[in-house]
Amino acid sequence: MLNSTSRSNYIVMVCCVTFLISLACSCGTRATNQSAEITDIYAGDCLSDSGFCYRNIYSPTGLDAATSAELGLNNFDADWGIWGHNLKKTVDAENNEAFNATVHGHKNSAQLCFSSQELYQRTVDYIVENFGEYQSIRIVIAPTDCPDACTCNNCTRLGNTANSSTPAVTHFVEQLSKRFPVHKFFILSYLSTEQPPTHPLPQNVGVIISAMSLPFCLTDKEPNPHNRFVKQLTQWRRVIKHLYVWDYINNFDDYLTPFPILKVARLRLQYYKKQQVDGIFLNGSGYLYATFGDLKTAVLAGLLRNPNRSVEALAKEFLKKAYPVSYKWIYNYYMLLEDQFPHNKPFHLYMGSNQLKQLYFSASKFYDFYNGLNTFIEQSEGQERTNLQQLRTALSFPLLEMARMYNMCPKAWIEGVKKDLYDAASVGTIQYYNEAEQTIHDYLTEWEQYMMPPSDISNNLLSGIMPKVMIHNDEDDIPACAELLTLTDAVHGFPGNYHCGWVVFPAKSVDLNFSVNDITGSGTLKFSFLQMPRHHIFPPVELEIYKNDVLYRTLPLVSYDKEVISSDGKSHMIKKSVPFSMDGVTRLTIRLIGSMKEREQMAVDEIAFVK
Repeated sequence: MLNSTSRSNYIVMVCCVTFLISLACSCGTRATNQSAEITDIYAGDCLSDSGFCYRNIYSPTGLDAATSAELGLNNFDADWGIWGHNLKKTVDAENNEAFNATVHGHKNSAQLCFSSQELYQRTVDYIVENFGEYQSIRIVIAPTDCPDACTCNNCTRLGNTANSSTPAVTHFVEQLSKRFPVHKFFILSYLSTEQPPTHPLPQNVGVIISAMSLPFCLTDKEPNPHNRFVKQLTQWRRVIKHLYVWDYINNFDDYLTPFPILKVARLRLQYYKKQQVDGIFLNGSGYLYATFGDLKTAVLAGLLRNPNRSVEALAKEFLKKAYPVSYKWIYNYYMLLEDQFPHNKPFHLYMGSNQLKQLYFSASKFYDFYNGLNTFIEQSEGQERTNLQQLRTALSFPLLEMARMYNMCPKAWIEGVKKDLYDAASVGTIQYYNEAEQTIHDYLTEWEQYMMPPSDISNNLLSGIMPKVMIHNDEDDIPACAELLTLTDAVHGFPGNYHCGWVVFPAKSVDLNFSVNDITGSGTLKFSFLQMPRHHIFPPVELEIYKNDVLYRTLPLVSYDKEVISSDGKSHMIKKSVPFSMDGVTRLTIRLIGSMKEREQMAVDEIAFVK
């Protein structure tokens, strides 16, 4: 997760949108001949009072039809006729102006008008043509993912405002629920439909609420009643029968470093059950490989059936069956990770290796586990051996990250690790390492470019000096000491990933103060910054250099030289070199002046003085 507190609210929106969009393509355009396969699996599929009626895990094993059935999970592809924000695509709204919303007095094709009778009739026709009227299917009815609401005369008459489309969407859904009493219709509590309607909705209408704003924390304490998610849940429960929650089970910036989420998930599921939630989506890595994904899916499936079960018991139950030779080795290491997770401290779902190491990830324990896998690979056979080989290959990524963080000298074994990972990416076994689908090949290319050859900052005389940081008007955003040390570790960051060697600050005014009593002579000050618009990361607008608290030089952004790193041209490392003399300087201050825009941040890599 990026360091700025201001980014946390934005992440809630981004993660919800990413999850919904990533799944939208798989639903909403189902062929008519598939409708015969759809059955009503809602009624009567609660196993007990302690389980959830709807159980779905968005992971490779959770998406496999045979495995999900064995685990007692619902099948996503069979359950949903229209998902996420896909209604616009389903009805081909781009080619029908009658479906378009009115925003600020003008027709806007980016949003739908839910008082449109044409839109209603086209939706009815689509449901009849693809799913019929007698076999139940779940259907999401939602605006597009932009925040604008339609304010045409009819929508306004229903109660819409510029920021709320709940009245018109609710009216639309109520019409459909009466027309198709067997089907189940769901509203998203999101953007313009976050606020619930003021009256109860029909029995076959539900809501889906994201739990991203509920702090991820290993604690038995009840959540704060003023929390955004808690308030949404409370408000919607008053007017609707079916409450579905989608929650999250991965570190979405790193699928390959082990991420122990099971005990936290158990507590959250227990809370949801108390709040009368009857359906759960657990958003994982989708079809992409994630370390220990099969174990986590199996345990979570058990918790969805009964959230009071023991994580340890469920883990043993699965591992003894799937890993008969190595189950103790895997169980002991994974449960060690779960036990090392800090209590009562919220954590993020977008973290890099440095943050994971500070939170729970021990390099020495990891090395022991990684090396021990070789013995069990030799002793096992069949599917267990295949799974262990894939696990070891996936763990090559965090192994390389440890080597990068500690600036380890290239050795033969590192080359072997890189080759294993490269080969797996080449044959498609493990191609990506995060939600953004950044490729293993790109990561390894940047490793070769920035870790292997001698660096232009390898003789950084500031190396090992950790600056004191002051962020004007916001002391809470100061990164941890371990992150600050990367500013002077004599290794460039990787332009393709803001976690790899970069320190992220809010786009404010940031002072970096270096004590340089023992450095003298003339040389060059070198700086590097990251420009990654996708994550709202930009270089500072201006750079000021102070000698002993006296302004020495101001460098505007336009003087920077841009070095394009990524093949798509979107991610850049921006460097600047300035002649500089350290003679008589005891205190060097670098002031980074950001744009002051709320969602923007600055990423800094190396600050170097080279003679």
